[in-house]
Amino acid sequence: MRQLQRDCGLGYLVARTLVARGFTTAAQVDSFLNPSLSRDWSDPGMIPGMTTAVDAVEAAIRANKRILIFGDFDLDGVSATAIMVLALRALGNDPSYLIPNRIDEGYGLTQAALARVYELDPELLITVDCGISARDEVESLLRRGIEVVITDHHEASGLVPEGIPITDPKLVDGSPAGILAGAGVALKLVALLGARFGKPQLWLDFVDLATLGTIADIMPLIGENRSLVVEGLKQINLSPRLGIAASLALCRKAKGDLSASELSYGLIPRLNAAGRMGDATLALELLISDESAHSAHYAELLELLNQQRRDIEAQLILEASRQAEARYVGQHILVLADEDWHEGVKGIAASRLAKRFGIPVIVFTLDGDEARGSGRSVGTVNLFQAVSSCEDLTLRYGGHEEAVGVTVHRQMIAVFKDRMEQILADEPREHFHPALDVDVRLKLAEIDVDGIAELQKLEPFGQENKQPLFVSTNIFLKSARAVGVAKNHLSCVLSDGFNDVAAIYFNCPNIDTLLGHEGLIDVIYNLCVDTWNGLTKPKALIKQINPVVRVKDEGSAQRQIVDITDHPPRSGDRAFWRKLAREDGARLTTALQEALIGPDCVLHEAQSLALHHLHMRESVLTVMATGGGKSLIFQLHAAKTALRDGQASIFVYPLRALIADQEYHLKEIFAGFGLVLAVVTGESDSQQREAVFNGLQNGDIDIVLTTPEFLYFNTSSFASAKNVGFLVIDEAHHIAVDRLGYRPVYGMLRNVLTQFNALTVLAVTATADHTIARTIVSELGIQHTVVDSRVRENLCVEDYRDTNKRQACLASLVMYEDKTLIYVNSRDESIVLTRMLRKRLPFMATRIAFYHAGLSRDDRKVVESLFRAGEMRAIVSTSAFGEGINLPDIQNVVLYHLPFNEVAFNQLSGRAGRDGRQAKISLLYGRADVSINKRILLASAPQRDDLATLYRALRNISPTNLRKTNSAELLRECLRINPHCGFEQKGIIAALAIFTELGLIEEKGISSDTDVRSLVLTKVRERVELTSSCRYLEGCKELLSFEEFKEWALSAPISELQTRVSAPILPDMRLLTGQEN
Repeated sequence: MRQLQRDCGLGYLVARTLVARGFTTAAQVDSFLNPSLSRDWSDPGMIPGMTTAVDAVEAAIRANKRILIFGDFDLDGVSATAIMVLALRALGNDPSYLIPNRIDEGYGLTQAALARVYELDPELLITVDCGISARDEVESLLRRGIEVVITDHHEASGLVPEGIPITDPKLVDGSPAGILAGAGVALKLVALLGARFGKPQLWLDFVDLATLGTIADIMPLIGENRSLVVEGLKQINLSPRLGIAASLALCRKAKGDLSASELSYGLIPRLNAAGRMGDATLALELLISDESAHSAHYAELLELLNQQRRDIEAQLILEASRQAEARYVGQHILVLADEDWHEGVKGIAASRLAKRFGIPVIVFTLDGDEARGSGRSVGTVNLFQAVSSCEDLTLRYGGHEEAVGVTVHRQMIAVFKDRMEQILADEPREHFHPALDVDVRLKLAEIDVDGIAELQKLEPFGQENKQPLFVSTNIFLKSARAVGVAKNHLSCVLSDGFNDVAAIYFNCPNIDTLLGHEGLIDVIYNLCVDTWNGLTKPKALIKQINPVVRVKDEGSAQRQIVDITDHPPRSGDRAFWRKLAREDGARLTTALQEALIGPDCVLHEAQSLALHHLHMRESVLTVMATGGGKSLIFQLHAAKTALRDGQASIFVYPLRALIADQEYHLKEIFAGFGLVLAVVTGESDSQQREAVFNGLQNGDIDIVLTTPEFLYFNTSSFASAKNVGFLVIDEAHHIAVDRLGYRPVYGMLRNVLTQFNALTVLAVTATADHTIARTIVSELGIQHTVVDSRVRENLCVEDYRDTNKRQACLASLVMYEDKTLIYVNSRDESIVLTRMLRKRLPFMATRIAFYHAGLSRDDRKVVESLFRAGEMRAIVSTSAFGEGINLPDIQNVVLYHLPFNEVAFNQLSGRAGRDGRQAKISLLYGRADVSINKRILLASAPQRDDLATLYRALRNISPTNLRKTNSAELLRECLRINPHCGFEQKGIIAALAIFTELGLIEEKGISSDTDVRSLVLTKVRERVELTSSCRYLEGCKELLSFEEFKEWALSAPISELQTRVSAPILPDMRLLTGQEN
């Protein structure tokens, strides 16, 4: 394809379409895109019987015989008649012409039509577009002494006349001229005839007429037909004959840019109207007229007839539809009949009903002793062949695979119906489905105005060179609505989540179903350029919509059980592991490593070096990118220290949210080694705090997770446990960044360290330039700095921030990626999004699950196991998923909501592509998340003014004595005092905990079921500072961290975001003097 693009200078859409249609060389493409009638027009003498037919006509002209041109009442027959009449006039003969009346005389050479023929008393009758099955009628003419020449293009039945000149490409199989319309065959005859009279170019004067017949009769627009129609369109657009110009003016089609498709829907139905309503002679007179006044008059009459045709057509279709509905019981053909159905529009009715029911339909008009029918097929069902099998029941018939005309005796209509049903009963069902021959599968992103405009190079479109048909799979419908007077057209937007294309589906068969459809669809469509109010954009003309089938048993992913566990079962026997630590440290390390990150994972150089220094009880600063394995270093060392030396460890995280993410998984993993992990922060009540400190002192707790604020305020309680030997400062760059700002406790960690004996310190971060690193080293007494300079080049950040199509974008990402982890900011949202994705992606419904800390341990383990095994394709989770779970093969991490801080942004992003393969971080968050995040944060971090309001409310409710109340009552009182109070109910609970910590109240009892609290206000003799509350400071830090982070996350260029997730900020090691690095 790319070769054709280069060699032929083609765009993407055109090149792909041509390749799909079998074009492989530049020469083939050039020939197709540049049709030439002089090159492609084949020798007329190659058509069977043509030379003999021309001989007869030539002889008649030279003998000045009376010639009658006998045509057909459809536009192909009318056009062919016009060609022959005008050509013979040009050759010196003034022929008469006759087109049978559709209603009174029927199709072709009927006995009724012969009566008028005899009145005209011709010596030679030339048929055009008919006669191939008129054996008996020709014999009648011959008995009258009238010579006959048959020119036709229809399939030959068993009623072919004998003993006369007949030319029809279909007399032999495989004739290249078999694609010609009746008008095309007439034009071939004129080409050969003109040459006999010294006018070899005469036929070129009638190319426009042959073009009308070729398009109207839906002939293949390939080979010489394509060149014929291209030339004919040039004539119609540049210098249309008088009759065509007059009709174009009335149908408001300006000459100059008419296409084959526009003729099909504009001019051709008007020209066909005369024949449909009875007498096609009016259309013939229009085409051969050489006077402007006459042409205008004929055009106006045709316009009136066309409107009548529309009205009659609508009524007939309504009546035929009712009869079809009553008779259809699953048979493979419908045969319908009525006395009053108009001859001229029953073919249109048959076509409409065939499309509706998906089977062939033949519509008969009952007239006297005869039933005259018009039939249309569907799919690949050969209706002509089926009717041929009933030849013994017919009076006459003709047509081709897709359309037939047939006449039977009135009393035989029921027999004919039964026979046709029997013939088609065994037709394979797949033959009935219209085959939509799709050219190219397109992504919506590949559709643009320039590409669509270039598709015009493939015109003219028609049979066997249809307008390119495209398919887009697994996309969504947006803004769907019913339009049109009957509300039967579907206006919508096709979307893949990232790209939108406006679309319209005319006469949409299942519009009611599609209006409410929210799941995936496959769409087949043509493309056009739509200009409205000066705006030009692509538009899809839908031909078919197939909703993606929903999995029958969607089930709940939370209920699937698979026998896969996170880690090999381990004994929680601490004595066993302590013994192993003393006797075989390498085996213990391997077991811990497998538990923490899985089997077959090897420590990289920086991890090994840091662990070596820690083993030697030397403090270390480690700088490596997010996802580089910093956490593994201190988790391994802490476990080994506890088992080998009986020492406890303290992990200090900058935010409580990070601790919550770590707690669940680390507790479970360490429990397998007989180790106990605890969490204590400002949110812990007094009993919880006491339990942790007692556990440390007694040696019952091995690892404590906390915040810098809590560590600072409770240093003495931690230090009193003499067995604390390892301290970890996670995200240690805060020591340099925050120590002089709104989080001064970082500047006091030096003093904290002095209260512990022989403490080994590990500081870890992904962000430490020279200044930051030097500050960390100085403040914490670091002896070694270990850096990992590797860049995670496999990560790619994709920017969809502030998209207004967030859900659709997410669905597309999930659909196209192998393993996707979607992070949201609340438990409720994880459930809502999971439901949305299951609905939109029904074929994946059982492979999408939600995950959050509120699930039971068993349910969480099931989801983790299924995701690891590849049974689960996408997880919608809070930040709880990922910490302590080794999933190196995550292909895409989606940040659906704005994270709460930079640390979370880095950590969540860093969970993609840990196996080194290409992976993406897709940013779907936006400014709309800011208010949601603030509300969540404020629920656990009430502001100073709100706290003051709550304290007043407490004094109002219970000045001194014990009072039972609940958060709802307190909230009402706060709002009474200050209607602008920012509290929510959860914020009241957090505020009460702060007051308890500060000693402002005492809680004597709490009912967890009813939220009833027994509170007593304490007597405070001196001013109490909120900054004395660890919980308050932690909450303030989280709010301030978010404020600082959000503008960067929302506004930073994508290149900066890319660098942040893929590369650490490293110090210049040459400037870090005084260390052994």
